This record gives sequence, C-alpha cells and structure tokens, in this order.
Amino acid sequence: MAEAAIDSNEDLSEETEDPEPLEPDDGGTFQQVTNLLNIMDSESAKTDTVGAGPDMRKTLASVIITEKATAKPCVVMNALIRCLQVPKIPTQRTVSIYGILQEIIQQEGELEEQCVQRLVAIASKDMREILEMEGYMKAEVASDTLVALSRNHFSLVMYELQHHLKPLDLTDEFVIITLAKLAHGNVFEFMPYMGITLATIFTMLRLANEAKMRQVICAAMETFCQTVQFYLKHLEDSVYPVMTEDQFALKLFPMYRYFVSVWLRNHNPEVKLGVIKSLKPMLSLLLPNDDLREQVYDYIPLLLAEYQGSLEALFITQVLRQILEVSVTTSTLVPQMQLHTIFTELHVQVCTKAPAWQQYSGQNLTEVVHCFIALARSCPKELMKFFLSQMSMSKEAVHVGTLTLIRAVVSADEMYFQLCRPQAQWSNRSLCHQKLLSEVPGGEDGPQAHHGHCEDHNLLCQWHDQLDLPAPQKLLARLLVLMSSPYKGEGCEIAMVNLLSTLSHSIAPAMADTWELEIPLLVKYLEEHSEFSWNQKTWEDKLIQFLRNSLKKTRGSN
Repeated sequence: MAEAAIDSNEDLSEETEDPEPLEPDDGGTFQQVTNLLNIMDSESAKTDTVGAGPDMRKTLASVIITEKATAKPCVVMNALIRCLQVPKIPTQRTVSIYGILQEIIQQEGELEEQCVQRLVAIASKDMREILEMEGYMKAEVASDTLVALSRNHFSLVMYELQHHLKPLDLTDEFVIITLAKLAHGNVFEFMPYMGITLATIFTMLRLANEAKMRQVICAAMETFCQTVQFYLKHLEDSVYPVMTEDQFALKLFPMYRYFVSVWLRNHNPEVKLGVIKSLKPMLSLLLPNDDLREQVYDYIPLLLAEYQGSLEALFITQVLRQILEVSVTTSTLVPQMQLHTIFTELHVQVCTKAPAWQQYSGQNLTEVVHCFIALARSCPKELMKFFLSQMSMSKEAVHVGTLTLIRAVVSADEMYFQLCRPQAQWSNRSLCHQKLLSEVPGGEDGPQAHHGHCEDHNLLCQWHDQLDLPAPQKLLARLLVLMSSPYKGEGCEIAMVNLLSTLSHSIAPAMADTWELEIPLLVKYLEEHSEFSWNQKTWEDKLIQFLRNSLKKTRGSN
C-alpha cells in the first residue's frame, strides 16, 4: 500500500518541487502581509540591539496576519508562501513566516489540497537546503511545518518525504528527522510505511560516513522503535494490522548488528552515545524473539569492550542489565563461554575507582548490582565460583567490592523469594543464601550438618554436593576476627558488619532480632571514627559484648 502510494506521487512531487510564484491577484493581501512582516523584522532588529523582551508591535503584526487567515486561510497562506520564495530572503524572516504558517495550520485544521501541496513542496525544499549554520534554523522550522500539516494531511506530507527516501541513496538528514517526528506524532498512520522506511534506511548505513548523519539515524531509530512499541501495546486501536512483533524484530536485527559491530566502534563519542541509546528500544523488540535473543547474546563481547573506551560506563551497563534480566525471565541462559568475561568486566566497575570524567559512576554501580542480581538468578553456581576466586586475591579493594556485591545479591534474592515464592519455607531461602555465600571469606572445612529442617534435608544435600559450606558458627567467628582490625584494609569494615546483618537468618535465626538492634550501633561507631580517632580496646570490648549478647540468644542450640 505504502509503495503504491509513493509511486502514484512521483509526478506530483516533481511538479511541485519548485512552485512558481503566485500572481498578485489576491486583493492586496500579499502586500499587506509583506508590510506586517517588515514590521516584525524591524522590531526584531530593535530587540536584538536594545536587549528588551518581545516587542508588542511584533506580536501584534503576527496576530493580525493570523486573524486575516481566519476569513481567507488559503489566500493568506499563499501570500506567505510567495513571501518565502522572494530571492535572498533573510533567515529570520523565513523563521517568522513558518511560525505564522504553523499557527494558521493549527487554527484552521483541514485546508485546501492545492494550498497544502504548494506548502509541502516549498517546506520540503527549505528543509533539505542546509548551506550554513543558519540553514539549520530554516530547516528545523520547515520540518516542524510539515509535521503540523501531517495532522490533517498526512498522506500528502508522507508522499513527499518518501519521494526523497530511496534505497542505496543517502538522503538529507532532515528527511530522516522529519520522518521520525511524523512517526512519533502519527503512530497508526505511519505504521503502513514503517517497514519500507526501516528497510530503506538500512541500505543507507554504509553510506553514512559523517558523524552528524550517524547521530541523526541513531536518534531516528530510537524514535521508530519506541513508536513500534506503542503501536504493539495498542493494537486494538489500529484500523488494520500492519506487521507482527516478530516481523518488526526481523527487520530491526540487521540494523542492530550493524550498529554494534560497526558504528559503536566509531571514535566519535557522540556517535557512540547515539548508538548505545538507540540499542535499548531496539532490544525491547528483539529480546522477546526466541531466535533473535540468542543472536543478540553473540554481540555481548562487543558491548563489554566499550568499557575500555570513552563511553560513559552507565550507558553500557544499562544495556547489559536489559539483556541479562530478559535472560532470567525467559530462562534463556547467556552462553557459558561469555560468563567469565561478563563477571570480570562488571566486577571491575565495582572494585576500581571510576575515571574522573565519568559523571554517572554512582548510577553505574547501581546498574552493575542489578546485573549481578540477574546473573545470580540465572547462573548462581558459576557466579559463586567467580566470587570465591576474587576473595582469594590479596587486594582489599577487591574484597570490599566482592562483599558488597554478595550482600546486595543476598538481600535481593531474599526479597525475590518473598515476592515470587511466598509458600517457600525459611530453609529454602536460607539454602539459596548459603549457596551464594558459602565461603565469605574461606570455607575449606567442607559441609556441616544442619538441624531443625528435616523436610529440606534432601535439598540441602543437593546443595552440599555442589558447594562446600562452612558451619554458620565458623562463618560468624571468621567475620568477627576480621572485624577486630577494621582499619587494616580499604574500607572493608562496614561492608563486613552489614554482611553480618544480612546473614543473620542464615547463621542463627534466634539472633536476628538482637542483631537488628546491635549491628547499627557497631556501624554507627565505625562511621563516627577513622583509623586515627578510634580506640582499639573500645572496639574490641564492643565486639565481645556483641558476641555475649548473641550467645545468650542461642543457648541450647548448635
């Protein structure tokens, strides 16, 4: 349908490419409009030199033209179009004229077709003629005028734009920009053209070598994908179906592949940013497709490689989080061979200081935590092995980062079980915790017996077959020993105390209530002191008293 419409409009577009000026038989309207525009220009000059606000005379002149259009819209519009065709017209006057035309279009709604055709043709020409920096101002207002016309004359505007969108022919950037605006503002009308638009733009990717054009295409793709998502969520409002979600995804994947494998490697940071921002809405359409999801996984290493470049880490992590969380909800695991690289690159974000030029390091850490939560739910055994390998290293910063991640994963996992499996007994949650926390730090002692939960004994044995779990009392002892010298490391002390709080149910449920009161006091003491102001004896006394209070709650139990 869209293709036929384009063909039928070929002659029309060529005829109206450069419309002849109107004859001055409009009862003096052209001269009146010209005089009013002269007032607007003179008042603009005064405003520029004096520095005052918008002048009343300029506003009044614009209102008079708009009011005249109420009685004779097409006559006034034709007069304004004729003013646009005056040779060497100043950019500011062009901007003013298009502004008035947009007001008339909004005011009148549906207009005479011949008048609309003339305006579409000249606005299209102005939109594509960018000879200098000021030309961007003219192109932008011309583009906005076409968008305003599309609300009641969509077909005429769309035919004009599609006429300048040809396969293997790099179009003007404002054609792409205007198409994206049309898609955003006319979702259901644009959908019959979406397939051909995406396919044609794909043929241009190899021709778009300038950074500006690549940014324009990336921004347009972001809008197109968001438009498709809106359309798919509101199919019941569509007059007739266009394409299914899978059909859209199949058209998008080649573009995703090209963006990640070619344009993301571009040295221009603005291009990189444009690409990465366009990937999120693309993935929202690609990841639900079972076949394409696994192909998306193949390009994860290229995303991870960007952590070493100039792109803000937050934007990369957001895309990875999107992929990893869908892998959990769809039970489609990321390939085993990629896991270690994913673990390593994300772990580095937590354990090393972010470069000074990165503005969003705090938000990035939050996104990294969510990535690890997703990884813990999809591949807990592999993640645990990775955490253990990191705890065996000598760097305290790595220990702190790893403990922080373990605590976050455990806390989130407990909430996950409470929300998704309310029927699960405490021991099931406990086992999941211990699976992720078996060696913090060290646990070479092997499995220990657990009592009081016979109904889960078989499940517990299955966990023991996979991991060596330290006894809860030994885990507590080791943490207390490490906590006895809190300032020997690089900030590990508060992380360990908080970890102890998180582990309360796994170590000894009877101590949980007491620890909820005691542990914040220990944290408060550490936060109020530094290695130069704290007292070792006072701290040791606090730990001993904490242990005594805890043991009182566990008398008669293991």
